Amino acid sequence: MKLKTDSVPDEIVKELENNRIVRLSWASHLKLFLFNTLPCLPSTSKRIMRLKKLYHDGTHRLEQELDILKILKSLRNMKILLKNKFLDEEMQFQIEHNNKNVISLSSCSSSEELD
Repeated sequence: MKLKTDSVPDEIVKELENNRIVRLSWASHLKLFLFNTLPCLPSTSKRIMRLKKLYHDGTHRLEQELDILKILKSLRNMKILLKNKFLDEEMQFQIEHNNKNVISLSSCSSSEELD
């Protein structure tokens, strides 16, 4: 399968070319579902065992990479780094007092009067 590599970095293209799509029949889907939901079932098929391992590796990787606590912690660390190292005081002041970050008191007081 050839990929269009117009604006994609080379590292991503190489990683995508190394991966392949796993195609399963409906019977294999059913077997894989049963073996994953009912672990007491013995599986003798090598293919089912490989697919079961692939499924568990994939779910583990997704749980690890999409961990919200890890994402928030790295975002907070990045914010602290940017605030302390890369921005001078004037730039910090401009960001903090940008129109998007300021609450307009006149609009709040008029909405409170309506209540």
